[in-house]
Amino acid sequence: NCYLTWKKFDIALGQYKHVLDLEPNHVKAHFQIGNIAFMQKKYDKARSWLKQAQKLDPDFIKAYELLGQIDFLENKLDAAAENWLKVVNHQPKNVRALKILGDIMLKKGDYDAALPYYTEVLALNPDNAVVHNNIAAIYAQNNNIKKAIQHYQRAISLKPDYADAR
Repeated sequence: NCYLTWKKFDIALGQYKHVLDLEPNHVKAHFQIGNIAFMQKKYDKARSWLKQAQKLDPDFIKAYELLGQIDFLENKLDAAAENWLKVVNHQPKNVRALKILGDIMLKKGDYDAALPYYTEVLALNPDNAVVHNNIAAIYAQNNNIKKAIQHYQRAISLKPDYADAR
């Protein structure tokens, strides 16, 4: 892992492949090779290694998270949502996963589906300015101006320099 931190990908990759030579079904080695490919923006290669990690251990949540990130970056929103839903099913209070699901629904234009995810984020972390701003945008889109203003004001009170909320 030190080699990953130092971005010495070739050395890290060599070590993880050596682990797989010794233990071909080592889930974390498959995941880390996928992670290296992700960091190098080689998403197809990353996806292949991550899916192998999932196959070996269907409950290995980090693989779903990284696949969800790849799918989101590639604008494969349905696949991204599917991966992040698996994260939330295993970790219902995962604020990051809930927020990303809200972001996916917002990006798809499905405001009614985004709102419950964002509301859950605020239940767990009421001081999230970005989520307050996103909820405000949803309310504004639905012509609920009073609630939109309340959430915009909350976003600005939490982060006074937050340009998106102005």
